[in-house]
Amino acid sequence: MKKVVGFSITVFGFLLIVSLSYTQQKTDAYKELVAQKLNSSEKIIINSELIDPRDGQRYKTIKVGNKIWMAENLNYDAGDGSYCYDDNYNNCDRYGKLYTWYTATEVAPPGWHLPSKSEFEELLDYYGGSGSNTFRKLIEGGSAGFDAKFSGYRGAEGNYFNSGSSNNPSGHFWTSTSSNSNNAWLMSVGKVGSKAEISTNVKSAGFSIRCVKD
Repeated sequence: MKKVVGFSITVFGFLLIVSLSYTQQKTDAYKELVAQKLNSSEKIIINSELIDPRDGQRYKTIKVGNKIWMAENLNYDAGDGSYCYDDNYNNCDRYGKLYTWYTATEVAPPGWHLPSKSEFEELLDYYGGSGSNTFRKLIEGGSAGFDAKFSGYRGAEGNYFNSGSSNNPSGHFWTSTSSNSNNAWLMSVGKVGSKAEISTNVKSAGFSIRCVKD
């Protein structure tokens, strides 16, 4: 009888250890799954829409690090200094407006601002720096949710280039940072070369705008 009792206790102890081990494994697996979800959700957090009080237009937003960015191009009609690609109003619905730098620095919705060069650099660094990996994350349909469109640009002489239907599609976004009296910094994504980068262009050219919440 004693042997049976001892055997039963041994089996019970073994089963208890197995049960606790299995429970711990499930707990660890659950914690890992939750951590993965938290890590991924930190990269794509869609917030309530921005509603521009000036014209009632709505824009998706995204949280990147500790900043709230517009996830669509601004489409506010500022009159002089704001254009539709190819001077076609339908392109404004698709791509948003293209603005000269002088207009871009004044046209952000209330409570928002045109991002500086350093803020765009932070954006690129958050997704891995300049290059093809960041390009794929930032473009429309990419994993970042930033949805940078190939909206092209308006040259200083009034011609239009590189929209999504062209052979060299690209998108360009003004920063608030001036380079010199004629040029300012911007962030660009280009399909040829699959790159995202910071560069300069003339202030009289027309590029897209993404704003950051104050």
